[in-house]
Amino acid sequence: MNFNLKIGVASVMLEKIIFLFFSLITGIIEIGVVIYLVSNNCSFTNILLTVLAYQIGCFFPNNIRLKKIYLIILGLSALVFSYFSMHTNFPECYLYILASILFISPCLQSVRSIQKSKVSKGLKRMFRILCFIASIFFTPTFLFAICFIIILILLKLENFKLSSFSFRKLDNRYLIMILHQMHYFSYAYTVLFFSLQFNDQYSKYFTAVVFALGWITYTLVPYILTKERYIFYLVSGHIYLTFVLLSMALVNSVYLKLTLWILTGLGGGTVFCIEKIFKKINIYNKYSIDTSENYGHVVGLISGILIFNFFKSYEAAIIFSSLCALLTAFLAIRINNKNKIMC
Repeated sequence: MNFNLKIGVASVMLEKIIFLFFSLITGIIEIGVVIYLVSNNCSFTNILLTVLAYQIGCFFPNNIRLKKIYLIILGLSALVFSYFSMHTNFPECYLYILASILFISPCLQSVRSIQKSKVSKGLKRMFRILCFIASIFFTPTFLFAICFIIILILLKLENFKLSSFSFRKLDNRYLIMILHQMHYFSYAYTVLFFSLQFNDQYSKYFTAVVFALGWITYTLVPYILTKERYIFYLVSGHIYLTFVLLSMALVNSVYLKLTLWILTGLGGGTVFCIEKIFKKINIYNKYSIDTSENYGHVVGLISGILIFNFFKSYEAAIIFSSLCALLTAFLAIRINNKNKIMC
């Protein structure tokens, strides 16, 4: 009995380790590819398209589930493109990296999802912060190695036997989560551009640490705001966020912009209140939460790309982000008025 119990505990621990390993990898790829491409003088638009390619993979397997054979084909395609990226100079190298991330992201998210529910949100976010710091280690060789590892794991898995597509209609109130995610993804990667402007041998390390600090403030918020005043926290947090983002857009000093980025976490961290509110009004659904987040990621990035190209300004994307934060606060007030939550 004790032996079987030990085996069970060891199995659970292994699953957690696998999940946290892949959480580390996802963060290194998501932020590392931006730092790598900025360092190689890629355009802002091309870099956001690469991040968009990565975020499209987040629809797997919550909305799009593929048979193992199709995931392996995607993985092999990513492996080939990452191999070419190792042996090609820019600008051709960019296209290979873009294609590789587009194909490996669905595989990475699918493998990661198997253990997702077994790890606490706090631990996930701690590893997300660590992976942002580790993002400086991203290279095409690293991408190639990850593609190879994921293919080996996919070959052993039996979880993906059916293909399915699910984009069910969301309750209109989930728009608040979409808008919150849009505010972040329409501007967050501009922070990496600001930080990397210093252009010295330590700029990559400085950038990774600054980006992680923004997530540390974000992660601390649920542990600070412990009373059940979710509407108040959400509204005040996003109004605060609106003014911090507007300030970031208007100040000229890069150091001030980066300081304000760190402070945005205190407002953005109130996102945990959305799930709490949904549970109080009995509309909470894990599928809908994940789907609305994914919509927000993609629409936010597309908005950031379009706004930047129209206005030719990083600050324009930040102003758009502040408007999304303000709309999030407005929707929270509407939800409260309709449901009389009063908390």
